[in-house]
Amino acid sequence: MKSIRTMICIVLFAAVAPALLCSRANAVEPKTVGYAKIEELMSKHPMIVKWKKEFDSIKTKREKDVEKKIIDKVGIKDKNNMTDAQKNQARMMLASENERFANEMQSKNDEKLKKAEDDIKTAAAAVASKKNLTLILDRSVVVFGGVDVTNDILDIIKKKYASK
Repeated sequence: MKSIRTMICIVLFAAVAPALLCSRANAVEPKTVGYAKIEELMSKHPMIVKWKKEFDSIKTKREKDVEKKIIDKVGIKDKNNMTDAQKNQARMMLASENERFANEMQSKNDEKLKKAEDDIKTAAAAVASKKNLTLILDRSVVVFGGVDVTNDILDIIKKKYASK
């Protein structure tokens, strides 16, 4: 999550840096730095909240299916009275299924995180423009000062997903 936060900070800086350079030449009023709590934005993003619920549901169903598959393939009649060979075979099958599931879910998870990052960047740019901010940084890098725009960004994102 830290690498995502760092990446978003860098991209937000890169997105707003040209405005900073242009504003130096034509500055009429002082600009301000904003900050946002990126981890909070990610965890409260409507698409991520929905994805976590969906993922948990898929995982629970998959666990039940895998358990049944292992019981059938290994020939387990009583889970409490398994032979060492059955235990080893069940462990190997479980490890294989877990790896397969992780690989399947990784690309979906990456896709959701990328989309959430893009939404945060877009909303941050809109807030920066509206509030006349030079930069919006992650709260973790702001020691003093700045304007908290976390809720402003989250409001824009929630409005986007309200109709979906």
